[in-house]
Amino acid sequence: MKQSRQSSVSIHGGNIYEAALELGIPENAIIDFSASINPLGIADNVKNVIRDELDSLVHYPDPDTQLLRQFLAKHHGIESDSIICGNGSTELIYLLPRALKPEKVLITAPTFSEYERACLLNYEPCLPAGRLQITNYELQQKDNFRIRPDEFIEAMQGCEMTFFMQSQQSYRQCSK
Repeated sequence: MKQSRQSSVSIHGGNIYEAALELGIPENAIIDFSASINPLGIADNVKNVIRDELDSLVHYPDPDTQLLRQFLAKHHGIESDSIICGNGSTELIYLLPRALKPEKVLITAPTFSEYERACLLNYEPCLPAGRLQITNYELQQKDNFRIRPDEFIEAMQGCEMTFFMQSQQSYRQCSK
């Protein structure tokens, strides 16, 4: 169930403004399920916390996230140096291929298009052409989008242990 191919990366959603123009409808008529945005808006308790803490928003956040990493490390019983924090998941998705510089990547599909885009944008241009190989491991609806372990392990052979997965719930939502 694996498929090698040349990339035709699409940009993930979240641009309701372009979609509204293209569809000729108002922006507020669009419910965007492509991003981690609550379609019901900001919860009242979150608004209250923001309102209460507004005066404390005078400095940039700690760029090294030292206090956050220390808290998380203590909570999980691990070293703070083993924790990386980012400004949302997309930043971390782009940092991973930049740090690892993989030449062979396995990505489960269907999935978030930014995984492939991150690999392509962080590809080392000094490497010989065609050196980056992205392989999709296609999950099947008939299997309830579950990984078949033997097939997946075979698909991973030769990959630099750089692969992306997300919850099965996400796949089930894609199939409805």
